[in-house]
Amino acid sequence: DTDGDGLADWEELLATWGQPSNPDLVDTDGDGVDDLSEILNQTDPNEPCNNLLDTDEDGLNNYFENTTGCDLIYGFGGNGTVDTYFTLWNDADTDDGGVMDGQEYLDGTNPQNNSEDDLNPLDTDGDGIPDTIEQAIGLDWLNPDTDGGGIPDGDECGPDFWPLDCNGSFSNPLDPSDDIDPNMLMFTVTNSTDIDLSINQYWRWHTYDYYTGVSFGVNTTLVGGTPIDSEIGFNQGIAHDSFWVGNDTNDWIITYSPGAEIGPGGELIVPYNTINWTSWSDSSAILNFSNYTRDIGVSVTSVDQVYVSSPDVFFGPEVRENTTIFFGSDYGKDLPQSYLDRQSAVPLAITQAVLSESGAFSAWEKVEAIQDFLINGNNTTTFIRNNDPVIPIDSDTESDLTHYILNNTQEGSCEQFATVFTVMLRHAGFASRKVTGFSGGDWDGKSYNVYGSDFTTWVEVQMQTNQNQGNVTLGWVPFEACPPQNLLEVVDEEWGPNTFDRDLSGGDIWLNGTLRFVDNLTLAENVSLSLYLVNDNETAFVPGSAAKSEHLVASGSTDLNGTFALSGKPLLPTIPGYGALVLQVFEKAYVGSQGISFTWRTNITDDANTSFSSPPPIDQPMLGIGVNSSITGYLKLENPPYPDVSLIDNLQVILNYTTSIDGPVSQISNVGTGGYYEFNVIISESEPLGLINASLSFLGWHQNDLNNATNPSYHIRPHTDNFMFNITPAPNLTVS
Repeated sequence: DTDGDGLADWEELLATWGQPSNPDLVDTDGDGVDDLSEILNQTDPNEPCNNLLDTDEDGLNNYFENTTGCDLIYGFGGNGTVDTYFTLWNDADTDDGGVMDGQEYLDGTNPQNNSEDDLNPLDTDGDGIPDTIEQAIGLDWLNPDTDGGGIPDGDECGPDFWPLDCNGSFSNPLDPSDDIDPNMLMFTVTNSTDIDLSINQYWRWHTYDYYTGVSFGVNTTLVGGTPIDSEIGFNQGIAHDSFWVGNDTNDWIITYSPGAEIGPGGELIVPYNTINWTSWSDSSAILNFSNYTRDIGVSVTSVDQVYVSSPDVFFGPEVRENTTIFFGSDYGKDLPQSYLDRQSAVPLAITQAVLSESGAFSAWEKVEAIQDFLINGNNTTTFIRNNDPVIPIDSDTESDLTHYILNNTQEGSCEQFATVFTVMLRHAGFASRKVTGFSGGDWDGKSYNVYGSDFTTWVEVQMQTNQNQGNVTLGWVPFEACPPQNLLEVVDEEWGPNTFDRDLSGGDIWLNGTLRFVDNLTLAENVSLSLYLVNDNETAFVPGSAAKSEHLVASGSTDLNGTFALSGKPLLPTIPGYGALVLQVFEKAYVGSQGISFTWRTNITDDANTSFSSPPPIDQPMLGIGVNSSITGYLKLENPPYPDVSLIDNLQVILNYTTSIDGPVSQISNVGTGGYYEFNVIISESEPLGLINASLSFLGWHQNDLNNATNPSYHIRPHTDNFMFNITPAPNLTVS
C-alpha cells in the first residue's frame, strides 16, 4: 500500500471495486476524501465532484461548493447542466435567505448571492425568520419571540438586518425592554354603540397554534389567507349569536397611535371575536385573515385606522355547566409526535391528576380546574412567576418547556405559563391555542385607551354546548393562567418638598427609601425605577397613561441592599392641587411591572393672572355714564402647561370699585370655560368724568375647603390687580 490509503496497490491498479485509482496518491481526485473512504461510501475516487464530505451539512460536498463546473447529476439528477455557483463550504445558507444551499439547487434558485429568490424556507416557529437564519444569528428558532418582550422576532429584525446579526434593526430581538413601552398609548378604541363595561375586552394581535417544545409558533401549513371584503362577515370561531349580549354587535373605530401603525407584513390589533371589517384608513391596503388563527395580515401599505364590529359575549351558569369539548374539527388539539414519544408522560399525568382531584364535570369546569392549578397550585405544588423566561436544560427529557416547568422549576414567565396551559388543555382533549395582544384599557366614557402596560398573553379554548343546550359553539373563549406577581413596597421612605411651585424655581423633588417584597420582606436589589409626579387621582395609571415623559422626576435603581435615592424635577408640572409621587418598578426576574404610590401628598402651587379683554383700553377700561358696560377678561395660571382653570374647580373673581354716586361696589363672577369671566357695570349719568379706583381679585384656591383654616394651604395663590376705570361720556344712538 504505497500511498497508505488502506488499499493495496494491486487493488488500486486492477480496480476490483469498479474504478481504478492512483496507488501513489491517498486522494486520487484531490477532493479531500481518501480513496478508501470513497470506496466504502460508494463514491468515485477519480471524480472530485462525487464525495460525501459535507462540513456544513447543506447537501453539497465541500468540493462542489468551492468550485464550479461539476455536473449536477451528482446529487441532483441533473440533465447535463453543470454547477455555476460558488457557495461556502462552512455555511449551510450562503446567501442568508433561509433555504440551505442544497435545497436551492433542487428549487432552481441562486444559492450564491440572491436571498430574494429562496422558496419556502423552513420556519418552525412561524416568526418570519427562517430556522437557519435564527440559528446563525443566535435567536431561538423554536420560539417566535426569543426575548419574550411581546413582538415576534421577525417584526423586530427584518431581512435587511439578518446579515448584520440584527444590529441596527427596529429593535433587538434579544432585549425585551425595547419591545413594548408600558407607558405608550398603543391604540384608541372608540365605541359608537352601548357596551357592557363589566365584560373584559381582549384585543388579539398574534395567534400561535403549533407546539415547538419551547413555545407555541404558527402552523404555517394551515395558515393560508383569505382576502377581506368589507361587504362580507366571517363567523368562523365566533360564539353562537344566542350568546351575544343584546343579540347585536359593537361597532368599533380603532385608531393606532403614531409609531404604532400597522405596516405591510404586520398584523392588525382587533377584538378577538371580530366578525366584520367595515373599512380601513387606506383603501389601497389589502387585508387578509388566516384560515384558522384569524390573524389579520396587512399588505401594500400601512393602516392607522380600521372600522370593525364584534359582539360582547356572555355565558351564564347554565351554559357553562352544559359544555363539552369542541367536536367540529381536530384543529388545535394536536401535539408533536416527538413530544408524545419522549416528554409527555409527566405533563399528561399531572393534567389527569388535576382533573381527577377537581371533580370537574363540564368542559368549562375542566378548563377552570387547570387554570386554577397554574395560578394557585395545590397542596403539593406552588407555581412562581419569573419574568426572566426559564430555559430548559439540554437533555432528552428536560429540553421540553412544559415538562421542565411542571416537573422541575415550577416557575416561568406568564408567556411560558400560557404555553404550559395550552399543552395541558390539549392533553385533556381541548382545542386550544396561545394568543398575544392587549386586555382591557382605560375607559374614558367613549373610548378604551390601550397602553403598552395592557399587553398580555392568554389562551383561547374552543368549546360547545351539549345536547341539552343545542350543541352550539361557544367559539374561542379567552382564559388567562399565570401565578400572581410579587408585590413590592417601599419602607423607611423620606421625601420632599411639602410644596412645589409650578415655576420649577424651588429645589428638587426627592424620594429615598428601601424596596422590598411584601410577602417575605426580602430586599429587591438591582431593580430599575422611575419616579413620576402625577395628579393625586391618577396614581393607578402608573405604569400607563399617567406615566408621561414630561412628568418624569428621576430614574435610577436599587442597590444591593434594596435602597434607592431619586431626585429631580419634571419637565412640566402637573395641574395645581395635591400632587402624588408614584414609583414605577420595571419588570425583572421575580419583580413584576407595577406602580407604588404613597398616602402623603405634595402641594403643587401656582400664581394666577387676571386680564381684561374689553372694554378698551385694557390698562384703563372706559365706562360710559348712564349705560351698562360689559367687563370681560380671563383668569389664567402663571406657568405652563396652561390648563383650562374652569376644569380645576368652580372658581370666582371679585370686582371692586368706588363711585362718587353709588359709593363702594363689589361684584362676583363665576369663571367659565377657558377662564372667561364677565361683569355688568352700571354707571350713573351723574357720575363725574375721570378716573376711579378699582380692583380685580382672586381669593385663591384649595383642593379641599381650607378657606377657614388659620394658615390655608393654597394651590392657586390669591391675586389682586389694582387699576383705574376711566369714566367717559356715552353717545346717544338713535335708530330710525
